[in-house]
Amino acid sequence: MALRMLWALRRQGVHTVALTPHFDVQQEDPEAFIHRRRAAHAALAPRIRPGGAPRILLGAEIRLTPGLSRYPLRQLCLTGSDLLLIELPDRPFQRWMLEELENVTYSLRVTPVLAHVERYLPLYTKDNYAALLSFAPAVCQVSTDSFGDRHALRLIKQLADDGRMVLPGSDCHNLTTRPPNFSELARLNEKRGVRDYLAYIQQCAQYMLRTHFRRPAAR
Repeated sequence: MALRMLWALRRQGVHTVALTPHFDVQQEDPEAFIHRRRAAHAALAPRIRPGGAPRILLGAEIRLTPGLSRYPLRQLCLTGSDLLLIELPDRPFQRWMLEELENVTYSLRVTPVLAHVERYLPLYTKDNYAALLSFAPAVCQVSTDSFGDRHALRLIKQLADDGRMVLPGSDCHNLTTRPPNFSELARLNEKRGVRDYLAYIQQCAQYMLRTHFRRPAAR
């Protein structure tokens, strides 16, 4: 499954893939997670043909929980960078979320990337988003399929108009219900109301590669 997903992404023009398995510090010790992730990667890597799949960056999608900043999480940043992918709880916004996000950023010296921020539209008010995004260092990640949803697209446009850093991600999990779908962006790029924002997000991605990675991380 993993190999087929990687090949699908390569055919869609993706050159670098961030592998970000879910991690919850309330359910697993960070060192145990790193060991498990390393073993999975070791099993996968020998089966990847040279030039047959995108370059792989290891990371994690970390669930934001109270006290998260007390744990050693820098090893879970994307390979070669200070970018830490954070998934917000699937519940209405609470003030502690912003406070913990600030604690994670400054105590661990990382740049937080908020996973699929558009997913919380049914839970967050406009003021909730304003409070969350008042934290300047936070980078927003949006899923590629969100560009086809008018409510999500409205949020994406607002983020871009506000000058927020916005990064795309397929958030793919399998080949059926949540397959790799970067090719969908090529189709959406034909729509006049979407084209400029896709170009903006591509500029954000290039900027992040130049400024947050210790070495070039490919295209």
